[in-house]
Amino acid sequence: MKQKNLSKMSNEIPTKRVAIIAVLWKSRKYLPTWFESLAKLDYPRDAIELLLVDNGSSDGTKEYVEEMVKNPLHGMPKINYMRQEVNLGFTGGNNIGYDYARAEAFDYVYLLNYDTRVDPGFIREAVKAGESSDKIGSVQSLLMLYPEKELINSSGNMIHYLGFGFCGDGRVPRAERDFIGLPEIAYPSGAGVLIKTNVLEETDLFDDTLFAYHEDLDLGWKIRLAGYKNVLAPKSIVYHEYEFSRSIKKYYWMERNRYIVFFSNYKFLTQLVFLPPLIVMELGQLIFSIKSGWWKEKLKGILWLKAPWHLPYLIKKHLKASRIRKVKDKEILKTYTGKISYQEIDNWALKIANPIFNFYFKIIRAIIFW
Repeated sequence: MKQKNLSKMSNEIPTKRVAIIAVLWKSRKYLPTWFESLAKLDYPRDAIELLLVDNGSSDGTKEYVEEMVKNPLHGMPKINYMRQEVNLGFTGGNNIGYDYARAEAFDYVYLLNYDTRVDPGFIREAVKAGESSDKIGSVQSLLMLYPEKELINSSGNMIHYLGFGFCGDGRVPRAERDFIGLPEIAYPSGAGVLIKTNVLEETDLFDDTLFAYHEDLDLGWKIRLAGYKNVLAPKSIVYHEYEFSRSIKKYYWMERNRYIVFFSNYKFLTQLVFLPPLIVMELGQLIFSIKSGWWKEKLKGILWLKAPWHLPYLIKKHLKASRIRKVKDKEILKTYTGKISYQEIDNWALKIANPIFNFYFKIIRAIIFW
């Protein structure tokens, strides 16, 4: 996908108030190195606050963070520890942090995973990118793998037109990519992204119903609907100790949430023209899920969508997207893709299906004018 150079970077470093939000859950083993990297930030400490929302961890996270609050490392930003007694998911945890940041009038929120290590300038470079244009809504840091620090984790996430989301440039050597300016991306990874709070006033942060998976895709889509851009800041570096989850349980959330986002954010006519390939994809996925052992999770996702008592939620979510909308689907689809190109799920079936689905996408994208 050809990427745009959205703007030229200024040498000036604006000082804006940033709330770093991290949702913790069984994160004790990651915290020592995570805190050590955060203590080395080159951003003014009086303009930054670390909001830690703990989703009821029972592995020693609570005790470790409370000790860090009492005896912080030299250079550590102010820590605000928000302990929850239940697991509110990635969505609920981040929303609690965002509510605080909004009430305290922060200029930005930065969503950061606890399984990361940050470059000292990651906030500075992200803010510099965000301040370069009023049209920018979110700024994703360049996520690199850890300990394979020469490999990219995500240079901005990609959206397949049927609702799948995946990392761009996953496991591609950094040396093979030449990023110019601030490339526009389909949506930012929730593992490391800066978002303007004035934009979130229009879109909100996350939909609590999604709980986990595709929540950042939904957010990035809403940002685009509101007329803003999602961009990558290549000089803002975050190292991610990423591991593709093999848990079968995740497929329920992924499938269910993909349906929700697809039927909520597209116009009805766009849904209609994408319905034929969607049906074919679903049949193929069902066969694959049976062979792979997660067919129950897929069926649960479909049944959730078809349950009549969820219809009011789906209608409300679609109406909200319609109220936010300032751009056409024709414009939205310019950053989407017709191929699923993600190394972690690469298989022979995709090699056959990708050219077919991509061909259909190119035809429809050329026809859509709404």
